[in-house]
Amino acid sequence: MKVTLSGNARAYIKQETQYLRDRSASGAAAFREIVLDARAILARHPDSGLTQSAITLVGARRLVLRGYHFDYDVTDDAVVILAVRSSVNTPSPDLDDTDDDA
Repeated sequence: MKVTLSGNARAYIKQETQYLRDRSASGAAAFREIVLDARAILARHPDSGLTQSAITLVGARRLVLRGYHFDYDVTDDAVVILAVRSSVNTPSPDLDDTDDDA
């Protein structure tokens, strides 16, 4: 399936690439590989992401890959990546400490 980027996703990727390039060429190259891998996964398996996306669009999904969130929507003819962001500073979900199953 065809995978496209929204303007917001494209802008984030450009900004993150420049940020990483300024600090480490290998970091920028690693990020590029993450983006390419995400696109390849979504092209082959468009329904692989989680449905609890931060995007408020009905039907949006999230793929989490090596420290980055890729929020996307599946249309009839393409996967549209709506937003990309680092998951490093994203809070973890609240866990119920009273669960006795552990």
